[in-house]
Amino acid sequence: MTREGTSRSAGKPAALVAKTSGASDDLLDQRRLPRILLAEDDFEMRRFLATALRIDGYEVTGAASGVELLNRIGPYFYDGMKFDVDVVISDVRMPGADGLEILAGLTMCEGAPPVILITAFGDRQTHLDAARLGAVELLDKPFDLSDLRAVLRRVLPPRD
Repeated sequence: MTREGTSRSAGKPAALVAKTSGASDDLLDQRRLPRILLAEDDFEMRRFLATALRIDGYEVTGAASGVELLNRIGPYFYDGMKFDVDVVISDVRMPGADGLEILAGLTMCEGAPPVILITAFGDRQTHLDAARLGAVELLDKPFDLSDLRAVLRRVLPPRD
């Protein structure tokens, strides 16, 4: 690097070179808040969970339906983009597409984030299907927020 703050590589500012290197991308990823994509069709439940998780230090993006969730994750399937969320929390029964269908699709994607399912209809078959498809956890509503927090601590690596 020269004294003027530019690198020897094509005269680019040092900050630009550092920002585009792979090691720096890893460093930036370690400093950002863990990202959660939360799909829940019940507005009050979605707002409650999003607020609690933001207070806990997570960046939360909400989806009000299975279709909205699919719209948010679609580019990762079709465009080969790297997932920019660390975990998906999804209700099982939602309009348009349910959480189990979305989980089945995500498990086919390399680098897909872990999926935590929540449901008010947690019969034995739903639990078996969720486990078979690779859900990290299926929480039955009403669930204790501390249970969700414990699952998140388990699946998200600690950040420095």
